[in-house]
Amino acid sequence: MACIDMNRVIDETPVYVKQWSATKSLENLSKALSTFGASLAPFVEGDFQMGDIIALLNNSSPDTIPLVKTFIAAGRVDGKEVLPETFDRHYSGELLFAFKVFSFVCEVQYKDFFEQGRSLQETSPE
Repeated sequence: MACIDMNRVIDETPVYVKQWSATKSLENLSKALSTFGASLAPFVEGDFQMGDIIALLNNSSPDTIPLVKTFIAAGRVDGKEVLPETFDRHYSGELLFAFKVFSFVCEVQYKDFFEQGRSLQETSPE
């Protein structure tokens, strides 16, 4: 199965995200779940609120910020790849936009997986 890619306009800016390879997806999901736990869910579902951002950031793990940045950097903004050295240039003063991109990346990477898991759970005998 091929990786999917998606485009979305966020705050009047085109954003493109391609699914990670299976290995990278598993590695990042494991890191995200161990770092963020259930705080990741609203971002995967695409229905996060400001309180969800606060809950995600209110984490004492030193991996929190680097992992958030890894996810955000998976989105091409206005046709441009955001590299670690250009991250601040793209997102300084635009933290809410950065979290919208973070959520879009989470959706593209994992929403189908969790929907399939819910479906599997609903059909399994108790």
